[in-house]
Amino acid sequence: MMKKPNYLPNLNALRFFAATLVLLFHVDKALFNNHYKAYENEFFPFNFGDNAVVLFFVLSGFLITHLLLKEKEFTHAYDALRAERLALPWRTITKEYVFDSANGKISLADLFDGRSQLIIQHFMFGPDWNEGCVGCSFGADHAQAALVHLNNHDVSYVAVSRAPVEKIEAFKKRMGWTFPWVSSLNNDFNFDFNVSFRPEDVVDGKVYYNYGMQPFGGEEASGDSAFYRDEQANIFHTYSSYARGGENQISTYMILDTAPLGRNEGEGENLTSWVRHHDKYNAGGYVDEGGRYVAEKTVDSCCHKEEQKHE
Repeated sequence: MMKKPNYLPNLNALRFFAATLVLLFHVDKALFNNHYKAYENEFFPFNFGDNAVVLFFVLSGFLITHLLLKEKEFTHAYDALRAERLALPWRTITKEYVFDSANGKISLADLFDGRSQLIIQHFMFGPDWNEGCVGCSFGADHAQAALVHLNNHDVSYVAVSRAPVEKIEAFKKRMGWTFPWVSSLNNDFNFDFNVSFRPEDVVDGKVYYNYGMQPFGGEEASGDSAFYRDEQANIFHTYSSYARGGENQISTYMILDTAPLGRNEGEGENLTSWVRHHDKYNAGGYVDEGGRYVAEKTVDSCCHKEEQKHE
């Protein structure tokens, strides 16, 4: 699973030069003076060995500054991207959506719970599944931690899946989550937001997902959608992201990005190579291409495929 950290190839020469200087500094002083003193006096007006570490740190500072400038550039670029996102046009929701909840029928307007903003996690949990998608559960763990902050900043957070409400409540209890979670089994919400697919939605092996035609990977897909409700009770769809679009909401990844080995998922791999439901990290098994946990393989079971990553 471990992979070699990435470096900037164009800086390899500088790294080699800096490392060489440090090695020379650690050569026995007498040996250095006996063999190189003549050259040092002739070509270098300073003590070459004693200044090796100084030069090393100067070069290291250059490399660090180079990365820092790129990180600052990225931060400013993301600030600009956030501003563009907020400037997107809003689409009025006129269709009536009624969901099934543990307390009975509930409308889209009810999901706001008295707040003006609503974030919906399109949680992959099909009608015939026994538990939710591993990747969606990974995201939900982070949303649960942020729930108190979101709710106190005029934002409601709700998960929506096509699984029947009984299965949703059982899995929610098992995971220890408290955010609202409703079923869209009896409405078109998932289909209208292109996160669930009927047989007729598949055209030449592809479905419309993440703002384009993508290879069909299963009947359920992930995403997040944002909504606003004004004082006149009008509801607007303001934004949706899919696949890796919600990755910046997962703080575990942000922490891993500063770790020595980064995300350490392996070449061509993704979270399915290591993430599990938080109560199954020691249970073995694997995650299939549809994001579902599969118990340890038996002799009769077929090998699983790697999940295809939608960029």
